Amino acid sequence: MVRRMNADVLIAWLHYVSFMVLFAALTAEHLLTKKPITAPELKRVTIIDAVYGTSFVLVVITGLMKLMHYGKGAAYYMKVWQFHAKITLILLVFLISLYPTFTFLKLKRRARELPEGETLELPAGVKHALRLQLLLVALIPLFAAAVARAVGQFE
Repeated sequence: MVRRMNADVLIAWLHYVSFMVLFAALTAEHLLTKKPITAPELKRVTIIDAVYGTSFVLVVITGLMKLMHYGKGAAYYMKVWQFHAKITLILLVFLISLYPTFTFLKLKRRARELPEGETLELPAGVKHALRLQLLLVALIPLFAAAVARAVGQFE
């Protein structure tokens, strides 16, 4: 019983910390992206994007572990509509995140050939995608809190 409780606490802690890192990295990306962008700034943003992606994966893995082994059980979560809304938000955030990531990688290749001091144009859509992700990510804890309190269970 004690070992299971310790694993439960550790998984929950990793889930929360990963989510905080995800939000911090996404915020940093948003603040550091500007038009035009220099090669060193782009390199910094791509590193932060990698941190964001890694933390996203950790949030999903620890979330799945909580769903299947350490939380209240999948049957509980499937009865709460906010859980489904939360999963939908996570999928939307993932899909939206692909645009900035691929744009950064594409620009990074071009930046290697760029003369010192020259800049690259960052598409306006990247900043919009980052803002939309921030909004959606900020809503996820709202749904998580509702799920934890069994608000709105399906009958």
